[in-house]
Amino acid sequence: MSAEPRLSLPERIYRRIGWWMVVSYAVLAWTAGAVVMCALIWIFARIYPLSFAQAAKLAGLFGVMWLICVAASFIHGVVAALPLRRFERGEAEAAEAWTAVVRIPMRALKFNFGAGLLIIYPSSIFCVAQVVPLSAPLIGLVLLGTAGNFLYSLTTSSFLAAVFIRPALRSISSELRGATSPESGLRLFDKTVYVLPALGLSMAMFGCGLSLDSRVDMGTAFTRLVVATVVATVATVPVTMLFANSVNIPIEEFLLGTKRVKAGDYSKRVPELSGDEFGELARSFNDAMAGLSERQQLAREVRASRARIVAAADESRKRIERNLHDGAQQRLVALALDLKLLEETATGDMADALHQAGESVKEALTELRELARGLHPQILTSDGLGPALSQLASRAKVPVRVDAPEQRYPEPVETAAYFVVAEALANVSKYAKAGSAVVVVESHNGTLQVEVADDGIGGASLGAGTGLAGLADRVAALEGRLTVDSPPGAGTRVRAEIPVRRDS
Repeated sequence: MSAEPRLSLPERIYRRIGWWMVVSYAVLAWTAGAVVMCALIWIFARIYPLSFAQAAKLAGLFGVMWLICVAASFIHGVVAALPLRRFERGEAEAAEAWTAVVRIPMRALKFNFGAGLLIIYPSSIFCVAQVVPLSAPLIGLVLLGTAGNFLYSLTTSSFLAAVFIRPALRSISSELRGATSPESGLRLFDKTVYVLPALGLSMAMFGCGLSLDSRVDMGTAFTRLVVATVVATVATVPVTMLFANSVNIPIEEFLLGTKRVKAGDYSKRVPELSGDEFGELARSFNDAMAGLSERQQLAREVRASRARIVAAADESRKRIERNLHDGAQQRLVALALDLKLLEETATGDMADALHQAGESVKEALTELRELARGLHPQILTSDGLGPALSQLASRAKVPVRVDAPEQRYPEPVETAAYFVVAEALANVSKYAKAGSAVVVVESHNGTLQVEVADDGIGGASLGAGTGLAGLADRVAALEGRLTVDSPPGAGTRVRAEIPVRRDS
């Protein structure tokens, strides 16, 4: 028995507090911003000398503003994470919870930017105005300082999003059925381009603020802060763009490679253009694709070989059927007629012996016809799949309803479908103990779907005998698929899906 994977600390925390951990992500930016806000107040007090009472009043006003932002962000987080809460209670599907969780980082980012415009900037100016008289340079200084605080807080929350979001996604993933939502908030390129300049700008503004003191007037302080911000922008953004592209380009190439693999194309390689980890990953990826390409080619050759074998076998069966029909069968018919004529002219024991011989010839003729029909039914070639299946159902030992179209299909497809139904109905008669069966043939999107269902005891499988296994090989030779669904006590459902190609 394999041991349970070791859980990280955030995953262990999530197991204890559940969706509250995801909700707490929504207030992370403001919580981190509280520490930076204290530094902002201290820097402001150095630039514009404040008494202890003034500094305390400013801190109290900023604290109230912070509490309002935390409350609003908490409510927003609760609403955004409601599908996760319903999932934990068993009231929502895993896919709904997954989609909600992966959208939370982007939703929180948009909400916080909106809060910054509507709450933070006006409130910051209002708070400062309660302590000192406002001037144009002072307003600019407050706005830039608040922007630095705000950007630093959002940057921190962007980097730590995985700590809060991934444990929830990991818990949901075991319940998911099918593909997950591709939405995941900020893409890697966008996150890098946004996060690193924001961090650089905020640090430049705080660094400039730390270098100022009360001897510098507000105009000079504001000018220095603007210059530091511009320099940080010019220095940070191009480097960030280059860094983001150096990571994003090889990742995009790998994404294209995986899409080709999903489409079954293993021939195109991922460019091996670096000596770093991406280069090593590209070489490993290409080695794996080379192996898969070789296996794909081998599989094509095997399918082609199997198709040729099946086609040769079918042609041989048809030839034998024609020889039996035109040769031995006709001779037996002629022999039966001759014996009938002799019987009419004979008397006594001779007449009885001739009658008995005639009956034996009729039985042999019947068995020969059954043998020829089993090799390849003539009606399948002349009239098509629908009539052939109806004739097959009429000879079954249980009532069989046939729903099949009258249109013709390529000969290999019709032959494979016929023998799937023949084998399935033979198993119904021998093993299923069924009261009835249904044969349904439909064509959808270039695929012929053949289904035989009965109401018997079930318990059949592809590996239980050679008949169905041989049919699976025949269907696979046409690049189709044969499945058997046969739960004990609930009947058996044999289903074949055969691609229809008019050039077959």
